[in-house]
Parts: sequence; C-alpha cells; structure tokens
Amino acid sequence: MDVRQFLAQFDEGEITVEEVGRGMHVSFLNARSLVEDAELLLERRPARALSLAVLAMEETAKIFTLCTAAAMAYDGSVEWARARRKLDLLSHEAKQAVFAGYGRALLETLLDKEPGTFYECEVPVGLIPLLNRFKQMGFYVDCFKGRFVCPEDDADNRAEWARWLLQAVKQRLASVESMHCTEEASRGVAEKAASLARAAATAGSQEAAVEALKVEIKRLWTNDEGAG
Repeated sequence: MDVRQFLAQFDEGEITVEEVGRGMHVSFLNARSLVEDAELLLERRPARALSLAVLAMEETAKIFTLCTAAAMAYDGSVEWARARRKLDLLSHEAKQAVFAGYGRALLETLLDKEPGTFYECEVPVGLIPLLNRFKQMGFYVDCFKGRFVCPEDDADNRAEWARWLLQAVKQRLASVESMHCTEEASRGVAEKAASLARAAATAGSQEAAVEALKVEIKRLWTNDEGAG
C-alpha cells in the first residue's frame, strides 16, 4: 500500500447535497452506537465510558456541522477538503463547542426564546477543555500533580461525569431522531439547508438574508411543535 496515496484520498473529491445527507445519517447512527458502547462499559470501566461519551458528543456535533456543508453545496457540490477546513471537522474542541452551543444559538438568535430552555441538560462551553482531558485520561496513563494516574483512578467521579454527559448526548440525539433516523430523512434536511442557503445568497443583502432565514426557521419550528 502506498500510504501517502491512501491518506490523500481523505481530502479528495467533491460532495453533493445528497451525500452530505447520507453523512448526517451515518453520523447519527454512529453517535447512537457510541452511546450504547459507553453504557455497556459504565459500571466496570467508567473512565473508558466517559471517553466514549465525549466521542459520542463529538459525533453528534458532526450531524449539526454537516448541515452547514449542505448549505455550502447549494449550487451542486462543494470540494470536501475546503468544507472540512472551513467547518474545522478535524478539531475535537471545535466539535465539542458546536455541541455545547447547539440549540442555545437557535433559541437566542433566531427564535427569540430564553436561553437554556432548549435542552434540560446543557453543556457549558467552559467545560470543553476538561471534557477533552477526560477523554484522553480514559485511554492513557497520565501525570497529575507529580503522580502517574491510571484511567480507572477516581472511578466514582468519572462514572458521575459519564452519566451526565450521556444524558446530554441522548437528549440531543432524541431531538433530531425524526430528522436523521433514515437516510431519506437526512437527505431531506440537507436539501432544506441547501435551499435556505440558496435563498440567502439571492436575498440582496445580509439583513434580508437573516430575516428570510428567521421566517423560514420559525415556520419549520412551528410546524414541528404542532406535529408534536
């Protein structure tokens, strides 16, 4: 195997709106699978479970982030390498920040609702460095205050953190399940994102684009609440 050639393929090609939809669907399935694996390990390996919970958090954020990739591909397709750089998909911290901010930004900016009412279990952005450290500590021996610590040290505390974070992840996955439980549903979400981006691009001004997006998102929100 030519290693360089193989690795280069991760940056090659263009992705269509339809393919972005498939990406959101498989990210949803993988996040749910990571949650299941974390729960299996929770009692016997809480530190590992916490690490998997953080990975599930990041994979859940990928669903939200890929929606922006669909918007970038509104005129047909977008170069994957450019989309990945713009969306910072290789950054763990960036994906965790997306997870922490999802819902809150929607409520405050577009729907004019009070902050902190979208999910029962909110994740403060300030916890991101700690969660990233927990993820590493669940897999590796590390040094803390001049003493080497094993992944299973402080197991009770790690289990408490894991339960809390798994609850946060499951709440977000449940909130988007109807949109991503099938590939067809995810493609529909991607197509809507592309359509909104297309409308914004032809709105004539940034202010007009923002207002058009607010109107459309409020309409979708109202329909979803009525259906529920």
